Amino acid sequence: MAYLAAITTEVRLVTATIVMPQRNPVYTALETANVDWLSNGRVSLGVGVGWCKEEFQVMGAPFENRGHRPPCANVT
Repeated sequence: MAYLAAITTEVRLVTATIVMPQRNPVYTALETANVDWLSNGRVSLGVGVGWCKEEFQVMGAPFENRGHRPPCANVT
């Protein structure tokens, strides 16, 4: 996506739906923000919570609480 952002000026950059509980949210946010900045705001990110228990088992991610994220500790 970064390459496409660099060589195009009008093409909208859109992801397929990613299963967010299987990814680190901080890295995903940083990667997406970087490409969005490079493309002057042309990125759309598809996000879902997932439905296939076997995928979560392979990734070692908990399936039962896949939509829950614990709150940040005392962010000021």
